[in-house]
Amino acid sequence: MVAQIPEDGGAEAVVTQYNELIIGGLYGEPATVNNVSEKNGIIKVDFDSESLQNLNIEEGYEGQLFYNLARSIWANTENAEAVYLTMDNGKDFQLGHLWFEATRPF
Repeated sequence: MVAQIPEDGGAEAVVTQYNELIIGGLYGEPATVNNVSEKNGIIKVDFDSESLQNLNIEEGYEGQLFYNLARSIWANTENAEAVYLTMDNGKDFQLGHLWFEATRPF
């Protein structure tokens, strides 16, 4: 399911809304997002790995959760060309069975 963001606030607004409503709603608190950057259609979202670990996301659900985040960014951000998910200031995103290389778009 793709979250629909009613306001045009760019990628940062999409990430904030998804984090608060979806992640926070499911796990009692949102994850810590270190940074969201958007430049020339390239969107980078960097998470704090410790905050994600503390959510205790059941293995198998992390893929759906972050796949839907990326789809929500695409669906609600004008001119999105690539989405990168990273951790701890640009390192590979690793959570459960997920592993996204920091240098490759989602």
